Amino acid sequence: MQYDSARPEDAIAALSTAATAAEVSSKATMDRLVDWAQAPTRCEFPYLAIVDAYHCVGKHFVSPDLLAALNTARTVLDQLDPPAAAPIRAFLNMALDKYDGTYDYRSYIALDLLPLPRETILLDEQIDPQARLDRLVFLLVIDLARFEIDAFEGKARWLPKLPTNEQTMQTRCARTLKALQPYLQRLGLADLVESIPPASRMATLCNLTQQMMSPEERLYLQLTNVPVSLVHDEYMFIRTLQTFETVFVWVSAKLRLAIEVGVNNLDSAIQYLDDCARHLQEAAPFFHVLSTLKVESFADFRTYTEGASAIQSRSYKRVESLCSKPSPERLHSIAYDSVPDVQQQVQAGGGTLNDLYLAIQASGRSPEDATRLADAMQRFESTLLQWRRSHYGIALTMLGKGTGTGYTAGTPYLDEVRNLPVFTALNAAASIEG
Repeated sequence: MQYDSARPEDAIAALSTAATAAEVSSKATMDRLVDWAQAPTRCEFPYLAIVDAYHCVGKHFVSPDLLAALNTARTVLDQLDPPAAAPIRAFLNMALDKYDGTYDYRSYIALDLLPLPRETILLDEQIDPQARLDRLVFLLVIDLARFEIDAFEGKARWLPKLPTNEQTMQTRCARTLKALQPYLQRLGLADLVESIPPASRMATLCNLTQQMMSPEERLYLQLTNVPVSLVHDEYMFIRTLQTFETVFVWVSAKLRLAIEVGVNNLDSAIQYLDDCARHLQEAAPFFHVLSTLKVESFADFRTYTEGASAIQSRSYKRVESLCSKPSPERLHSIAYDSVPDVQQQVQAGGGTLNDLYLAIQASGRSPEDATRLADAMQRFESTLLQWRRSHYGIALTMLGKGTGTGYTAGTPYLDEVRNLPVFTALNAAASIEG
């Protein structure tokens, strides 16, 4: 059942009709949608009711009637001012990605609903980028732990398939606590009682976080974990991927800034590069959290994630393409075909750290400048190569030699690219010296 009418009165009638045909579990949500559609400027959009309905069955299994009603609800957005309509539209686009045929990695982990910064944010002296990064990573990971604890204590009634036991719950809490340490230190939250079990310490942090969160933060956490299945581990999987993407957004922003300032302010460029290496080093322990994912759980829910793959990560490709311009073969491979906007940016031209290094070499400046920059680039390269190896190791455990999601080649692809040089200029220089 699909309704495409652009007239508000037809949309309201269509929602009413859909509500009468929906399953009982979706009827309350349908009724809320009808109420909102009748007075969208006065009624609050029923975000949480929709998310609850999705959580009852998994995104892949939402009833056609509810999907059609949500699709119709988008026609009502034209009655709202663009600023008021924008967040609702973004949410509906995420909720209806499978219905629309736009389902991919970005919509699967709801990146458009997270408060990720624009790359230009780092140029705003009014905002502390480290504090923003720390807070978002902290909130995502604490929410991961909260769900684990609530599920074990019977407070979370959804995602009941293949639940974890107490040992796994305690392990996840211990590993998230360990991975969060540098973030907790900077946020001033590291002084917890060490003698109590990890889950108890994490529960204390969760309670504290509930008190310190703003309404906006609480809302985006509630809206950004919409699993495709009812498998318990998918919640942790989504939050971990969101954490990685958050870090790579910051890394790509700082790499771009290093390129912009490098010729005139080499010290700042080197500092930005070292910041990027530190960001990746601090986020790497979250791979240990991800490694608690049960193989059978991943095999179950990945059946419904076809079309969404980490190869579609724009932020990672931006990082790669800011280091060195991809070769023609790689630029026209599935790696960049999967992120056409980044592919187009590369084709349009733009500076890279590789270019910066060559420019410093050719500028007649002191050889020490080129050496200092090369050392910083090597530190970052070492960290990024280790990241790739960790990703490959996790994928090998989960997939074996099988294909990946999103119609990708899976671990054979990751094996092929994990040692790809990060900076071709450094690689060439090493070959000459050798």
